[in-house]
Amino acid sequence: MKILFSGDSFTYGDELSNREKDRFSRLVSDHFHAEEINLGTNGSSNDKIVRNVFEHLSLWDVDAVVIQFSEIKRFDVYQHNDPAILIKNAVDPLYNEGWVSIAPANIGGEFGEVDHFRKSRAIPYYKHIQDNVTDQQRYFQQILLLQLYLKQKNIPYVMLHLESFKYKHHKVHRPNYYMNQCEEFESIIPNIIGEHFGEYFCPDLRKKGHPEKHGTHPNIKGHRLIADHIIGKL
Repeated sequence: MKILFSGDSFTYGDELSNREKDRFSRLVSDHFHAEEINLGTNGSSNDKIVRNVFEHLSLWDVDAVVIQFSEIKRFDVYQHNDPAILIKNAVDPLYNEGWVSIAPANIGGEFGEVDHFRKSRAIPYYKHIQDNVTDQQRYFQQILLLQLYLKQKNIPYVMLHLESFKYKHHKVHRPNYYMNQCEEFESIIPNIIGEHFGEYFCPDLRKKGHPEKHGTHPNIKGHRLIADHIIGKL
């Protein structure tokens, strides 16, 4: 049995001391005696999360899929391998041609330096283009497309989200066909972990002598709760 997990830093297991042992994808896989295929990466946009699922399933078969959607304000742009970009990114060891996820923090960066490419795309996008309606439209399109695709392939799936709203009960900008077609799904915060997330399941590590840590990801107890929820759904 193989279970595919696609998501951002939550799925990756960021800030866990032993993420390969304690993240929810490992806990779920161990429960079902399944092979864990974890495609989670820090800072992933929903564009990347959905694309990873399509790309993997175009090459390999899996028995179940778990999708952890990220913040809807994130988006992807393609970074080309051309001389101008290479020069501007010469001091950036992370440079690589391909899709790059952009987040609001890339405007200035709360948690460190931002490379030129991300910053040059983030500033005009969040100033002149991005808005809630655009974000929500793209988001629900991604959900519906992925749900229909997985149903067509008869692959069981569980969908989770970081946002703190349940979309069928939230005032979001969507036409009725999204509301009627998209299935209900769960928010990780606060619906699964609970309203005491920050106090019990995600302590602020910056206050405990780790200023380099974000302090915004689930601890071991939080991952256990997420894993138990997924196990119950599968």
